[in-house]
Amino acid sequence: MTKKKLTDEIKYQMARGFLSSLLNQGKITPQEYKKAEEYAAGKYHPLLRSI
Repeated sequence: MTKKKLTDEIKYQMARGFLSSLLNQGKITPQEYKKAEEYAAGKYHPLLRSI
């Protein structure tokens, strides 16, 4: 894995964790979570998305 791919993977996981936190706090809806998670996946192209 290249350094850029590793960095992108970490950024995606951080974004996903942040979004999960917002969802759990009720600050975003499940639909907003899904849309934002899909955006992050498109931006970072994570290898571990399905995990």
